[in-house]
Amino acid sequence: DRVSGYGSVKNAADKSTSYGIGQPATANDVTMTLVSVKESKGSEYNKPADGKVFLLCEFNIDNKSTKDLAISSMASFEAYVDGYSTTQSITGLLEKGSKNQLDGNIAAGKKMNGIIAYEVPKDWKEIEIQLNPDVFSFFSGKTIFKATKK
Repeated sequence: DRVSGYGSVKNAADKSTSYGIGQPATANDVTMTLVSVKESKGSEYNKPADGKVFLLCEFNIDNKSTKDLAISSMASFEAYVDGYSTTQSITGLLEKGSKNQLDGNIAAGKKMNGIIAYEVPKDWKEIEIQLNPDVFSFFSGKTIFKATKK
């Protein structure tokens, strides 16, 4: 399933839905959007390993439900780069500038904006960020955000 940037892609076989950058995923009055995916070569004292870049993935979460949400970027998301599992990069988060990390509580009726960072090969082609259904139980089926390198 390639995401062209227009419309979501549904895969009936595994009940998954994929969303590209700027495409909101909504379920049970909660809307999550992958706002942007930006590469960073790091800064003077904080650089990725040789042959790698930091990927800063910015999300918006709008909680229009009547319940507070607890967001843990470590527990809430699984990421894959070109099909390979990848973990979050704490050093990559240092490059988020004035943005927040995507962690914390969102009160009912409130919003959150934040960054998740990964350290990936320079020649990456696609990142896929899946919501953990055990944490985001209000999304039915598998919800996946995808971005391809330009």
